[in-house]
Amino acid sequence: MSIPVVGSGYSRLKNGDSALHMTDPSATTFVYWAEKNVREGATDMVGVGRQSIADPEFARKLIEGRIADVKWCATCQECASLLDANKRVGCTIYDKSYRDLLKG
Repeated sequence: MSIPVVGSGYSRLKNGDSALHMTDPSATTFVYWAEKNVREGATDMVGVGRQSIADPEFARKLIEGRIADVKWCATCQECASLLDANKRVGCTIYDKSYRDLLKG
């Protein structure tokens, strides 16, 4: 019996707008590392927790090739602050109603 492995943390890479320094800029993206790790068997699937909170249409945008339209998770942890406060969880960066919940 094997245990499935879920890769996570890829959203920190965004679309190459991260602190990861590589000679090939395409090797700094969410998509590059997620595909590479699944293809090479390092992980069985890719988890997109906070990224799916930042952009609920994330998977659809990837499938449709609309990477430029993705609202990338800034890993600010404010969605986790909402969760800790037992409030409705959402992205405080892209949705004002969640910013207001966090303040209130």
